[in-house]
Amino acid sequence: MLFTLVYNNPPRAVLAFRNSFITNDDQSTFICEMMSSDPDDHEDDINCNIDFKSFVSIDSKEFQRVVEEFRNIITVYVFVTNLQVRFTCALKEIILSQVEEQCIIGGIEDGQEIQFVITLHPSRFFNELSSQVGRVWLYRTSNARSAIFAPINSNAQFVVYFPIM
Repeated sequence: MLFTLVYNNPPRAVLAFRNSFITNDDQSTFICEMMSSDPDDHEDDINCNIDFKSFVSIDSKEFQRVVEEFRNIITVYVFVTNLQVRFTCALKEIILSQVEEQCIIGGIEDGQEIQFVITLHPSRFFNELSSQVGRVWLYRTSNARSAIFAPINSNAQFVVYFPIM
């Protein structure tokens, strides 16, 4: 997973999480590797052509509930239609409905479904990230990666990119 803090482009910090598995007590810290903040060094990672036409926007409290539910799950599959977003793994599933105002979904036509994969590990990181913002936005990229955007204000946002699994 690649994490960037984008502030008035170019990014000021680029972190790649490696072996970020949390123990059962969730008290251990995750391992990260600081990478160069020069965008040219990571053009393939931080400029991966986000498809801004289709998206899911989730209130941060609702997103924290999803993170907590999948806290010990490495791979979470996300299925998005024009009416709902479904987070699933072999053991559980959470559905957020646009009709019930649990999420905002845009750019997906009736009968269309987009799919991508995310990881919410380390859960502590994602809980703290979402506590800093009002909403979390999920996007797909042109190369089938997925990205989570967490805007802090009009000048800064956290962006987490996920590799193709």
